[in-house]
Amino acid sequence: MLSGFLESYGKFITGVKDNCYELFRIAAHNMLKLAAQVSLIYCAIGSESEIDKKILDKQLELINSALTSESNELSFDHFTTLIETCNEYWEHRQYIENIPEKFPFDPFTIRIKNVSSGLLRIMGDSLNKKVTTQVLINYLRSFNEFLKHFKCVDFTLFIKNPADELITQGI
Repeated sequence: MLSGFLESYGKFITGVKDNCYELFRIAAHNMLKLAAQVSLIYCAIGSESEIDKKILDKQLELINSALTSESNELSFDHFTTLIETCNEYWEHRQYIENIPEKFPFDPFTIRIKNVSSGLLRIMGDSLNKKVTTQVLINYLRSFNEFLKHFKCVDFTLFIKNPADELITQGI
């Protein structure tokens, strides 16, 4: 996983034409912050799935392009904001992993696992779209907000047993 960070940062260093030591320092600090956060969360999830690897690789590619696309202040602001939104995604990634645990009943398990994998596919597919950095940042913020609110949804089921009594089942 860390090889992707090093590769992305290496591309950035070779792409910068001037001696911009402050830019190197800030970029290194932000990339290390993302690497530290993602590795902790990645290990906590215990996920070695292909979709997670693809999402992380695409995020690194987009971060690298935000750094090297322009050499003006706006581009660098996009870089730091993009890093923050990627960090936030990995913080909320655990919510996707926990969705099937909210529905331990057999009739729902397969459907809910499909919801979880669908959310991951949505994230992966959205990173493949050709949009500006600002549009991508706005989308990532919205997706992160969705995950944050989805975590707080109260999944209480009202189940009717054979005696026609309503039973509340908290999930």
